[in-house]
Amino acid sequence: MKKPRFDLWSIFWAILALLYFFIPLYGTLDFS
Repeated sequence: MKKPRFDLWSIFWAILALLYFFIPLYGTLDFS
């Protein structure tokens, strides 16, 4: 079996999901 390779789309969507999670969190910490 080949090892699962991370393609660009999965990395892109993972980073995008992290940004959508952390940007509001950073916003609340910044304004508090």
